[in-house]
Amino acid sequence: KQWYQRRVAITAGGSKAFEISRGWLINYNGQMYKYQEGTEVEIPETGCVISLNNLHLTVDCRPGGFPFVVTYDGYMLAHIELFERSTSQIGLCFQNSRGRRINWQIQNQGTKGEDCTISSVISQCEEEADHCLQFSNSCDGSLERACKELSCGKVAPTKEQMCSLSHARKRKCNLLGQNIPGPLSECEDDVCLRKYFILGAGCPQDPFFIGCPREKYLAPENDNAP
Repeated sequence: KQWYQRRVAITAGGSKAFEISRGWLINYNGQMYKYQEGTEVEIPETGCVISLNNLHLTVDCRPGGFPFVVTYDGYMLAHIELFERSTSQIGLCFQNSRGRRINWQIQNQGTKGEDCTISSVISQCEEEADHCLQFSNSCDGSLERACKELSCGKVAPTKEQMCSLSHARKRKCNLLGQNIPGPLSECEDDVCLRKYFILGAGCPQDPFFIGCPREKYLAPENDNAP
């Protein structure tokens, strides 16, 4: 599955939960869980292992006996791989669209009578979107639709959103065992600029990147600012 996300809450075993959100931030037990790019760490009492590599935060809960992997770009798109399930309990909760079109027309999201069936009232976006044609070759066609659903003809996606979609296409095709060559659309050549943009889109936290020195990419703090 592939979802637009500001945050994803993950429950492993029915007892412990944690949340990943914009800026690759991890909220565990109500506190920011610190980690470093390129390292693999385990979220306590969940059996889930996290790592940030190539602009994607990966949460692998298979070591704890929970058959799923979540990959999040830190900004707006998450991919979820669900493997053969045993008797283990797992949970994946996602934030709905908050004023945007409802993703995949899921009915009654976040309500007491939650219903995960498809709504017959809310239709797929049929608006023409030339800027989305580049995603027509997305291994299963989902990224062109995802691009259209961002605003459905009302507002063109930003370059940051288009960059996320480009990364998602490569990731999706990789998961399907295929390769999409060529450059990423609307993405900066300097990957550090993307990292600091995503970091700034989330709650404040110190940089934790490899090879992207803070003094080069962040303006110096003004100690005399009011």
